[in-house]
Amino acid sequence: MYVAFMTLDRNTKMKHEASKALPPPPVVPPDVVPVKVPGSRCTLMARRGFGTRGLRIPLLTNHFNVKLSSTSDHFYQYNVALFYEDGNPVEAKGVGRRVLEMVYKLYKSEMGGKGFAYDGEKTLYTVGPLPGTTLEFPVLLENLSSNR
Repeated sequence: MYVAFMTLDRNTKMKHEASKALPPPPVVPPDVVPVKVPGSRCTLMARRGFGTRGLRIPLLTNHFNVKLSSTSDHFYQYNVALFYEDGNPVEAKGVGRRVLEMVYKLYKSEMGGKGFAYDGEKTLYTVGPLPGTTLEFPVLLENLSSNR
């Protein structure tokens, strides 16, 4: 039998459009005259035979396309901390996903019915905020092999 407490702390709010737009350039006072720097001494390295040798391989990457129905929503990032009943941190690998599955099943209403993305370790993301900035959920898992 395994009892863990999961704590979520809201870390940051990220606007998903932020990566699309760059910040505006700084304002240049009207009395400043730009100075042109003479040519750079840096050059690109020549790559003779680039793309002519080697083997083609299938490559699987770990990213995916995300589409949102509303462009006015914000992403929220939460820190996830897992602890045993005695207050010691959970260090066993793979436990976080099982704990989060149980949290979602048992505490969906306390989480405002929101779905989330979890990195398997210490970070959880939602579209829109969860109720409250710090949430704690006790979870009981059975038949868990760990080093405790």
